[in-house]
Amino acid sequence: MKKLLLLFLACSVLFGCCGDCNKTSTTKKRKIALHGYVYRKVMTLEETVLEAKMLGADGVVCTSTQKIAKRFGNTKFTKNMTAEQKAFVKKLFADNGIEFVSYGLWDIKKGETPDMYLSFCKEMGIPVFTWEGNWDKAQMWNDASKKWGVKVAIHNHQKNPKNPKYMHWNPEALWEVIKDKPYLYACADNGHWTRSSLDTPQGYRTLRGRLAAIHFKDPAVFGAENKTDATIGEGVLDIPKCLATLDELGYDGFLVLENECVSDNPTETMRKSIKYLREH
Repeated sequence: MKKLLLLFLACSVLFGCCGDCNKTSTTKKRKIALHGYVYRKVMTLEETVLEAKMLGADGVVCTSTQKIAKRFGNTKFTKNMTAEQKAFVKKLFADNGIEFVSYGLWDIKKGETPDMYLSFCKEMGIPVFTWEGNWDKAQMWNDASKKWGVKVAIHNHQKNPKNPKYMHWNPEALWEVIKDKPYLYACADNGHWTRSSLDTPQGYRTLRGRLAAIHFKDPAVFGAENKTDATIGEGVLDIPKCLATLDELGYDGFLVLENECVSDNPTETMRKSIKYLREH
């Protein structure tokens, strides 16, 4: 009888411990990135990567508006970098455990082709090129994306009453462009959606999860014409609902922090935003 009692107690402890082991946090480990565009005034790309590591971010978005490093003077991150500069950037990211997130954004100029940019992304190991050009060229970009194995994500700015032909801000219109082009995605900027008086979770749903990256913002004012980006969790958006919607859609890409109101001193805002996302 005593042996049976001891066996029962042992099993209770064992299963109790297993029960505790199965109690894992429901908070998803989100992939968070800093946008080089936000840091362009105060830091080089090299310094931004070190900042990302220090703040606990996972990736950095590269932009042609940012200088590479002080040792290279005024040279910016473009497809025209030298072999030495490209090797330096690759090593910089690898040594610090920071991922390339995306590069862009613009349309091709006269005499250029998508190949010029997507081949550069392929060479650097950048998985996404953000494009915001004439949708008449969408099939050309879709074909180039398939050729190079680099996702092309269409970015949106806010609605512009002075330019009614600009429809990138409208998720429904964007979906019609990408739905039959399997290599085209959206790079949803929910800050510009909010300034366009759109509902962010509904925008994600409209795009059916075809999201290669998200420029994640939390404006302080809904429908404001000007930029009013706040620290994540301190603006007007229901951020938990936004995140829950992305989880339901199976989004596992980066949340790119692109607060455009703190370019003169971004560090503390980014620190608080990353902390909020780590806890939600």
